[in-house]
Amino acid sequence: MPKSRGRNKLKGTERNPRSPPKSLDQKPRRSLREILSSPWARLVEISGLVASLFVFWDIYVHARPKIEVANMGSPSPFLVPFVIKNESSFFSLSNVRWTCIIENYEDDHGLTMSDNEMSGGVAESIGIEGVENYRCPVSVEGIRIKSLSVIIKVEYETLGWSREAEAPFLWVTDIAKPQWIAGAKIK
Repeated sequence: MPKSRGRNKLKGTERNPRSPPKSLDQKPRRSLREILSSPWARLVEISGLVASLFVFWDIYVHARPKIEVANMGSPSPFLVPFVIKNESSFFSLSNVRWTCIIENYEDDHGLTMSDNEMSGGVAESIGIEGVENYRCPVSVEGIRIKSLSVIIKVEYETLGWSREAEAPFLWVTDIAKPQWIAGAKIK
């Protein structure tokens, strides 16, 4: 057999003419599994989980009822309902219990009360962005009130956890049309 003319044939090492030659400095490609199991991928994964938990916690913490008074210009403070709004777009408030705490009461007949707690009502739930109206269970028709301050307390559950919110209100009597204002006693 004649000698080969400059061709060096090695058995079993045929090269595909379409693929580029392998150089010694080219790194082998890593599989997706290797990339996702790298320490940097784990760090990104944990960071994303922590950020998601913070966002969820922030949404949960702000799922609190807003307590206001519906100022209707009534001469009697207990005819005016208190408004409880669920401003959350994600959570409903369940097992809602509403209490009216009379911190201070004095009328023109000399009757005074302080720290009286009266159950105001119960609601199965206040839905997402829902509103409920409640009244303090007190009747003072025909009596001139000299001073009155109350705390409206709302106990409720969100995702099975018991929570509560409260807001103080003051019945202002030294103006032409007595009305509720939010906040504690004026000093």
